[in-house]
Parts: sequence; C-alpha cells; structure tokens
Amino acid sequence: MQNKNDNTFLALTALWAFVEAGFGGFLHALHLPFTGILLGGFAVLIISLLAQCYDKPFQKILQATLIVLSIKILVNPATSPFAYIAVAFQGFLGASIYSLNKTSFWSHFAFATLSMLESAAQKLLILTLFLGKTFWQGVNGLGDTVSKIFGSVMPYSASNLLIVFYLSIFLIWGFFLAIWMHKLPKQIADRKNNYLHIKPYDLDANATQKKKQNGFKFALLILILSLLTLFIRQEDGAIVGFIYIIRTLGILSVWQFILQPIFQKYFIKFSNKKARNNTNFFAVKNRIPNIARHVKPLYAEISKKYKGIKKLQEMLLGLIVISLQETDL
Repeated sequence: MQNKNDNTFLALTALWAFVEAGFGGFLHALHLPFTGILLGGFAVLIISLLAQCYDKPFQKILQATLIVLSIKILVNPATSPFAYIAVAFQGFLGASIYSLNKTSFWSHFAFATLSMLESAAQKLLILTLFLGKTFWQGVNGLGDTVSKIFGSVMPYSASNLLIVFYLSIFLIWGFFLAIWMHKLPKQIADRKNNYLHIKPYDLDANATQKKKQNGFKFALLILILSLLTLFIRQEDGAIVGFIYIIRTLGILSVWQFILQPIFQKYFIKFSNKKARNNTNFFAVKNRIPNIARHVKPLYAEISKKYKGIKKLQEMLLGLIVISLQETDL
C-alpha cells in the first residue's frame, strides 16, 4: 500500500509529464504568446512542489526526471533533442538546489532564474545554429538603419541589445516564478475542494484514429509530389525554390506520419520490456490520461471567472488540485 508521499510523488510526476508531453498542444491551440516560457515555468513550479514532499529530495526529483523524459520520448519522439536537455537540466538543477534548502525564497529564486536563463540561452543557441551569423548581421543592419533615421549612434550593437532584452524577459519571469513558488503550497491548500466537482471529458479514440489516417494520407500526397518533382526541369528560379519546399515537406511528412509512429511503436515495446519492474513508471503513465480528460472541462469552468494570465495561473492550480485528489500535499 502506498503512503501519502508516494501518491503525491506519482501525482506530481504525472502532471509534470503531462505538461511536457501534452499540455503544450493545448496552449498552442489557444494561440497564446510565449507558450514555451509558460510551459517551462509550469515545470519549474511542479519540481518545487516535489521538493516539498521529502526531507532529502535529490534522489526523488532525479527519479521523476527520468520518468518524465521516458514518457516524453514515448509521446513525442520527434521532439528536438534540446527539449530533452532542458528537462534534464531542470531536473538536475532542482534536485541539487533543493537538496541544500527546499523552503527558502532564495532557493526558489536560484532555481527559477537559472532554469529560465538556460531555456533562453538554449533558444538563442538554436537560432544561431540554424540561421547563422547572417541573422545577427541582419539585426545589426536594421539597428544601424533605425539609428540613422533618428540621427543617433547606438553605444551597443542591436544584436547585443536584443540578446540582453530577451534574457531579461526570462530573468524577470524567473523572479515572478520564485514569488509564486513561495505562495504555491498555501494556494493549493486554499483550493483543495474547489475543483472536485469537475467531470472528466471522454477522449474520442475514433477522432484520434481519424486524425492519424488523415495525416498518413497527407504524407503520402506530399511524398508523391516530391517524387514528381524529379521529372520537372529545374530552370526557373521560382520553380527550383518550389521544388525544394515540396521535397523538404516530403521528408518532414514521411518522418512525422510514417517513420515516427513506427519508431514509437517499437520504442514502447522496448521501454515496456525494460521498465517491466518499474511500478512508478507505469503508475505515472496510467495517471496521465485522467489528467488530460480534465483539461477541457476545467478550462471551461475557470474561463467563467478568470481572464488573461490569471486564468492560466488558475488553470495550473486546478490541474494540481485535481492531480492530488487522492493525496494531501
């Protein structure tokens, strides 16, 4: 029989895995700005709650991190490797900081700000790797043009100012997260019975299957168009550009709708075999669908009372409360 801490560990780890693997799609569907920074913040908040459950949280946070990474690979195997690095970094950083002090504001501040700065630096690195120096040269050129229009000279390059501004946004967000972390246990306690009446939404398995079939048909169509481009004479510049776009879409479609499901199928078999005796992994994995079924009705309920950033804040609190229904944090 599991004790309170074990159930809380499973509930929070399942919520963290859901945020990493599934909740992002819901936020993206709402067309919200800064979705990435919000998801990173939510993950940091959940890790801080995990730390409150144990006198020595280092091992438990690392265990939760490995489970979340495994589930993230199962659900989204095509995710960028940088996303897995971010999750691993947050888990190890949180485990290290909270093993020293898990309740002080400064522990929350160090964890939140370092996590957010790592996320920002990673995005800047990806931008540089994919777009190269020409992007930053373009930013500097734009900055020079603007400064000439206003008849002034900037003391720093436009690219440096952009980087500082971007990092500052994440740093400020980390500061506000630290304040929220300090208040979070009380906020959860105050809402302990607020959302217990929410009835889970039944997931439509047929709709999911139909979506997969439509995706496969789209991939097949793009692949056929890609093959047809092999017989087109590449003389006109516009035609060459169009051909390369089609071929790129063809490669991405084949990976997303054909190779990825095959990889996912065999990875699931491999992971199930390896994790056969890992009861926590399967317990966390089995809790995620229940969390997913509560998202839409919870959002509808919260939308009646809250708007803007307050609605997102209450959404996360509601998901935490629902995830902890069987436990007391």
